[in-house]
Amino acid sequence: SHMQTYTEQMAAIFHGFRIDNCHSTPIHVAQYLLDAARRIRPNLYVICELFTGSEEIDAVYVSQLGIGALIREAMGANDSWELGRLCHRHGGSPVGSVDSSSFGNNKVVARPGLPGAMFTDCTHDNETPSQKRTTEDALPNAALVAMSVAATGSVRGYDELVDKTIDVVHETRKYPVLDNINVGITPVKRLLNKLHTQLAVDGFDEVHIHQENNTIAIQRHNPKTHEAVYLVAHTFYI
Repeated sequence: SHMQTYTEQMAAIFHGFRIDNCHSTPIHVAQYLLDAARRIRPNLYVICELFTGSEEIDAVYVSQLGIGALIREAMGANDSWELGRLCHRHGGSPVGSVDSSSFGNNKVVARPGLPGAMFTDCTHDNETPSQKRTTEDALPNAALVAMSVAATGSVRGYDELVDKTIDVVHETRKYPVLDNINVGITPVKRLLNKLHTQLAVDGFDEVHIHQENNTIAIQRHNPKTHEAVYLVAHTFYI
């Protein structure tokens, strides 16, 4: 009863929920609480941290809980090839894709597909670029994420190039008020976020990715105007 009341109160305040460690929550419990939340806010947007190790099990959680997106992280890639694979998976439809809308048909056919993703450059759970790769890799890693069609996210400290993970469980210090908002890669990240939004608004929905060793090139293509925006990023793995 307490958790149901809490969930309903949160649904009345917020438009979306992030479920932490969704894989450790029994599905029937999550269903019950999300049903209660959706009675308050029917269009509740749900994103989940889900690490089952199986795409089939992921699909069960997504379908039964009505998950809008799964949290995926670029810093989880152990080498540049894995990073390229993640960019491709969360990048959008391939350039030149053919669907019903290509022939003037406005009907949408429901087909099986991969769950959506919130693609993050880094999360609070994992090591920073300075710890896991190199400090120089923070910018290309963030730029590659910004070129995806997926929703994107980050964590406090990444843009400031904080060189170690901030422990959200045991850390007691408070974040200082930033007098200078141009520290680290923040100025460039601001431009990347603006580009990410603009590409979505302007219909650059198709993606092509090419990789040569540590260099990854991403093309965002507009299928109607055939305009394209390119990013070439050189990753800096140790």
